[in-house]
Amino acid sequence: MGKSNYIFIIALIIISAPSVILCLLRSRGIPRKKLLCFAFLLGIMAMICFGGKAILACFDMGWRCTPFNIMLFLCAILFIITLWRCLNVLSLLENTKPVLIGFGFISLVLVMIITLAWTAIYFHFLSWHDGLTTYNNQMIVYANDQHGGSCSWRYYSHVNSLVHGIEITQDGWWGYPPFKS
Repeated sequence: MGKSNYIFIIALIIISAPSVILCLLRSRGIPRKKLLCFAFLLGIMAMICFGGKAILACFDMGWRCTPFNIMLFLCAILFIITLWRCLNVLSLLENTKPVLIGFGFISLVLVMIITLAWTAIYFHFLSWHDGLTTYNNQMIVYANDQHGGSCSWRYYSHVNSLVHGIEITQDGWWGYPPFKS
């Protein structure tokens, strides 16, 4: 996932954060508890996904494509559910200026639509996929963005099905996974 995708995600969070904070501060009861629960679950999942990526990078490792894509998908789903719960709470707020409620509705609906579109585009065109092969009698992970991207390949040492090791520099392979030797 490139830096532009992270900037995009941060922008969506910044746009929706005022409405979520308003709902958490001004609401009471079960709708607030549900919103708080989904916001907490989203925070935990994002911490595992992105925090785990940062911690793994310290050890010259990274998430394999499938677990990372699953975590990203769960983050997107939890983000949509959290915003949906926030719309519910926003509709129940009392003693709040109608301008704030209207701005909250518009911003949350726009963020939800953008998130759904981005999720579909990302997983259809931009996400990476990997596989295992042997090269020089050693198991390696090969990953590519074959969904319409630049079709670039990267090679990593194999650790397990959740994480890969350090990136292996290319020594003659280009544009395809290495042949089994």
